[in-house]
Amino acid sequence: MDSLAQREHWEKTFRTEIYTSFYIPRLKFLRRLLGDHAVEYFYSYADYLQWKVIYPKYLSQRQGQRIVEIGSAPGDHLVRLASFFGLIPYGIEYTQAGAKLNQQLFEQAGIPKEQVIIGDFFSPEIQNQYAQFFDIVLSRGFLEHFENPKTVIQHHLHLLKPGGLLIVTIPNLRGFVNHFWVSRFSKEELAIHNLAVMEKKAFASCFDFPEMIPIYCSYFGTLNFNLWKADQTAVAKWLLNQFKNLQLICNVLCRLILRKRGLDLPCISPYLIFIGQKKA
Repeated sequence: MDSLAQREHWEKTFRTEIYTSFYIPRLKFLRRLLGDHAVEYFYSYADYLQWKVIYPKYLSQRQGQRIVEIGSAPGDHLVRLASFFGLIPYGIEYTQAGAKLNQQLFEQAGIPKEQVIIGDFFSPEIQNQYAQFFDIVLSRGFLEHFENPKTVIQHHLHLLKPGGLLIVTIPNLRGFVNHFWVSRFSKEELAIHNLAVMEKKAFASCFDFPEMIPIYCSYFGTLNFNLWKADQTAVAKWLLNQFKNLQLICNVLCRLILRKRGLDLPCISPYLIFIGQKKA
């Protein structure tokens, strides 16, 4: 299936991107200054909502079930899901560089590297071999790279067992705040994303299948400048670093004021998420 982002883009990403955080030295300093408990408030608020509010509600009772992530590199999300919820993780990754990273992380976590399935998710081989094989099918930042998202979701459902759970997350680059940045300082991002699907009604319509029971569909994350990227200009990079520093303060304020509620608005929220169940 044709993607707005070609294989070469992802191969380059996984060869050159270093998975270390802008925040590591800052958080280490804050931990020494404030202690372990206080520093937790500086961590990503979007991450807090996902792992402490949304995921536990739908995954806590699924220990021992098989979960697959579509486009799984580098694999850290799956490792964390396995650790938090006792799930059996699989990844499907079509880039060699990404699959290698995924296999390395799996092995470090004691997960068989064979559970990284290397190949094209849309290929008949994968679709036939793993038909109705998984209890949970997950994709993050995958759907929006295709012009025909409903067909992409059909392929997700084909791998999902009856009664299984589908979880799909996409970025919200269409919201005013995020679109303002991307359209000025990261224009190449627009070319590889389908902005039409980044609106709640359009997003929800991608899952309109007779066998799909919608459970939850919403914007989430409140405000996350880490969604942004910068072009090669010094001004853009400097500005992005200032917003990333500001994110630390936003995280604390959101934790203290909003707590577990979030402020899910289309103009500012960084993500949309859909959770549904395939009819048994």
